[in-house]
Amino acid sequence: MSSHISLYASKLAELKKEFSDIQKKLRNKKKSFNENQQKVYDFVMGKREIIQVGWVLSSSCFLNSAFLH
Repeated sequence: MSSHISLYASKLAELKKEFSDIQKKLRNKKKSFNENQQKVYDFVMGKREIIQVGWVLSSSCFLNSAFLH
């Protein structure tokens, strides 16, 4: 399961980088995301945070079970 979370987290990290690059280009043109683009960005960032927390929790559970056995 953690390998799936890691894969999902890496894909979200790639997507975050792509969004960041787009934002930089828009800022250079003195523009910003439109409303729909901002909603997608916020959704992706929210998912990324959830996945990171899930990965940390699953890693923590794995470590705890390793030490208990």
